[in-house]
Amino acid sequence: FFMTGVVRLGQAFGLHFFEPRYRLLIAEVMRCWPDSARQGEEITASSQGTFPTFIYAHMAPLVPTTPACLVQVRQCMIHADGTADVMLDPVAYVQLERIWERPNSGHLYKASCLRMGREQSRRMETQYHQSANEMNEQEFHQLAANPEALDTPSHRAM
Repeated sequence: FFMTGVVRLGQAFGLHFFEPRYRLLIAEVMRCWPDSARQGEEITASSQGTFPTFIYAHMAPLVPTTPACLVQVRQCMIHADGTADVMLDPVAYVQLERIWERPNSGHLYKASCLRMGREQSRRMETQYHQSANEMNEQEFHQLAANPEALDTPSHRAM
């Protein structure tokens, strides 16, 4: 999911998905979850401790090495027309590795990424929110590109 915006780790926020590509995204992310998870009820973690998750690319440009966030869907209401209201919780920063457009999806992008470690995510959070006043985008991308702070292996998500 690509849309510029401001996020803070651990601070849930709501979105309304109305574009066809984002209707497709949320339908696919939620397809393995019970009906109640798509009908507005609060989502509880799976038996493996996971939530429906996808990449939220909230910074431009949409290119490799750009930082993004993993967001967990905590509440989702998919309406009869396919639009959806979701509550998302940003849980970690990632570094985009590869980005491609899904064919016949109305410009829905997929990406592979490296999840940043907790300390790197905390530093990214601090730097990200200072960047509006103090940092230029190039310095921010240099911080994100620190390979020592990235967890492996790569994660694939939408």
